[in-house]
Amino acid sequence: MDKRLNVTVKILLVFWIVFCIGYAILMYDEIPSALNAPERHYPFGKGDLGWSYASVENYVISSGILGTWFTLGGIISILAWKYPKYRIYVLFHCISIFMYIIWVNLKYS
Repeated sequence: MDKRLNVTVKILLVFWIVFCIGYAILMYDEIPSALNAPERHYPFGKGDLGWSYASVENYVISSGILGTWFTLGGIISILAWKYPKYRIYVLFHCISIFMYIIWVNLKYS
């Protein structure tokens, strides 16, 4: 592999590691705030915001699932640093997250 391409891939991996771990921390941090004061921060049961906002329990479950998904992405990205064959899994993780973001924006905008 070309040396500049290898450096570029490693820079992108660092970006993806920071993004995934940061978003996982954010999702896990949402769980206690949703449980402690749900009426202050979240519109549960109001409007058509989807399954996640139907109840506090659904929000906690979906936050846990998303946090786990981003933790998994961070771990795979760390493994891809040493083992280049895992880079295809990082690409799959990245594409699936972008597809999810596009789907949510199209559905709820």
